[in-house]
Amino acid sequence: MKTAWPAEVTAKDVKATAAVARFAMEHHYAPSTRDLMEATGVTSTATVHERLKRLQAHGLITRIPNTHRSIRLTAKGVELVCGRCPR
Repeated sequence: MKTAWPAEVTAKDVKATAAVARFAMEHHYAPSTRDLMEATGVTSTATVHERLKRLQAHGLITRIPNTHRSIRLTAKGVELVCGRCPR
């Protein structure tokens, strides 16, 4: 059964979550704030930080404070990005 996403999950949230997933799959490590800035076309690291806070509040990612490249998708984030991926 698919998760019913709250109305607060926006298209920009989906784009940012997909950017985290794509970067991690391509590079085999988590993206930095600047990597996400480039991947999403945002021009400010502050905007990326705000988006990451939103993704974390929605339970789509986890982060370890004050640690570089600590962004990880949760199971909920993976489901958002790829729907029901084959297992």
